Amino acid sequence: MCGIIGYIGNGSVIDVLLRGLARLEYRGYDSAGLTVLEKKLTTVKAVGKISNLKEKIKKQHFKDISIGIAHTRWATNGEPNETNAHPHTSNDNTISVIHNGIIENKEVLREELIKKGFTFKTDTDTEVIPVLIEHYLKHSKDFEEALIKTTMKLKGAYGIVAMHEGEEKLYCAKLGSPLCIGISNNTRFVASEPSAFVEHTNKVINLDDHEIAIVHSKGETIKKIKPANGEAISAKKTVVEVPFDIEDVKKGKYAHFMLKEIHEQPQAIQNTIGGKIRNIDNIQIEIPSPLQSVNFLACGTSWHAGLIGEYIIENYVGTPVDVEYASEYINKKCLLSKQDVAIAISQSGETADTREALKKAIAKKASIAGIVNVVGSQIARLAGKGMYLHAGPEIGVASTKAFTCQVAALNLLSAKLSNDQAYRKKITSSLKKVPAAIKLLLDDDAFHNTIKKIANTFSEANNALYLGRGIDFPVALEGALKLKEISYIHAEGYPAGEMKHGPIALIDENMPVFFVVGTGKGNYEKVLSNMEEVKSRKGRIITISDHKDKQIEKLSEFTIYVPHIADTVSPIIKALPLQLIAYHIAVNKGLDPDKPRNLAKSVTVE
Repeated sequence: MCGIIGYIGNGSVIDVLLRGLARLEYRGYDSAGLTVLEKKLTTVKAVGKISNLKEKIKKQHFKDISIGIAHTRWATNGEPNETNAHPHTSNDNTISVIHNGIIENKEVLREELIKKGFTFKTDTDTEVIPVLIEHYLKHSKDFEEALIKTTMKLKGAYGIVAMHEGEEKLYCAKLGSPLCIGISNNTRFVASEPSAFVEHTNKVINLDDHEIAIVHSKGETIKKIKPANGEAISAKKTVVEVPFDIEDVKKGKYAHFMLKEIHEQPQAIQNTIGGKIRNIDNIQIEIPSPLQSVNFLACGTSWHAGLIGEYIIENYVGTPVDVEYASEYINKKCLLSKQDVAIAISQSGETADTREALKKAIAKKASIAGIVNVVGSQIARLAGKGMYLHAGPEIGVASTKAFTCQVAALNLLSAKLSNDQAYRKKITSSLKKVPAAIKLLLDDDAFHNTIKKIANTFSEANNALYLGRGIDFPVALEGALKLKEISYIHAEGYPAGEMKHGPIALIDENMPVFFVVGTGKGNYEKVLSNMEEVKSRKGRIITISDHKDKQIEKLSEFTIYVPHIADTVSPIIKALPLQLIAYHIAVNKGLDPDKPRNLAKSVTVE
């Protein structure tokens, strides 16, 4: 959620830290700060944008800096102000800490430390970390020991990077919140994700839970900590290469990352299906025999993709599927067994709720897998098997290309689960056609003109309704989510058949109603009936369809036709205009679609 960057080595430390923070802006934040070591630790913090921090740093006149840490904070404990911004320091100001995650027992720890004579200046949970380290350092032989003792007291999730005055080292600890080390010649980086330092190196070591790292300019020492007794054991780690470079995280010719990523979808989907399409059986997901059920664990957009997967697998393969909100699943009794498959779906691979839900499935010895985009992410490592999307970095907070790539991956999964060779062939041939079909739409000026007319017409709407049946219902949900995420217009997705059971009361001449219409038998005729109901109540209909029809055009104020390939891949193509409509409405309202308020790209707290 928040962004972490640390650097030790030669060169302009301040510049490296600020550029790293800029790469992490998309994660969402409301304050920023840094600590550097000159002769002593110096911390500078600012509310608002990184540009505000830059202005304050200019007044410091730093020289000969070789180590520093920086952070963008999204307020969870304590309001967004300069005092609560990271980094946070110990009482004696010799320890500085940045932290992602939530310390659940912060109140208990604060009370204990106050009784020992320590004081607190902030409302944050993070401040207990440097103060607790300071306490243990008074009784420990070194900083490493004090850090280990501190982590053993913390309950919750954390990705910690700490500095100690007089030491040119970065001390790191991880549990539940992502943290990685970037490796270059005589320099080291520590960050919440590799995009913070990818312009310098793509060589990365990912830290695992209950690991600490002591990082200096020419190397790092990583140890696994036994939670029971704090014993530290040397950990063997593998250096991996991040499969993207700095150009991938630049906007290029596009005004926003969201627009760039929408236009990247033809190539992203091609990357997702890649070699998998040539040999479905090689997809690294273990299917028990007999298979009892498939269970998708996901949040937000990924949950919508899971609903599409449910429709495809149940209707075309015949295997029962459950799609669980991971945030709810972690509070439910897990009924899985060895005959079930649990698959975590997450763009970032760091979604805390999804990770914890997957752990429940592991405890029940279900066969597990992940469908994730970020190579080496926590869920990918936890699952061990599954499918990488290879969609490239998705910077925009509102997911676009990751969603359509997830649907492509779920089509592949359905083919793997099926013994019907004709169905397998249909899936692979359909997926092969999708990138070209999307590119055709994106190259069509008339398509974009219609999108912009719709956006211009409804930018001032207060509410919107999105309706669909069958496999189109999750597409409606996703369209509504996109609109509310980035334009702040209240939008709801519903099964079209449920409209008359409540939402129809909302429809009047001011209500835009988006219908996602497919060619499925029975559904098409019923959706037309729903459209008639909306029209008779003066609702304003916008239709997305892969079925050209005069009746649709008669009922609709705006109609967008997309190519029809097959029902199972239709959500990929139908999602495209809904993404663009949301984007243009946000831009029309003067909003930044890449950084919607209160949202973060990677939700790493439960």
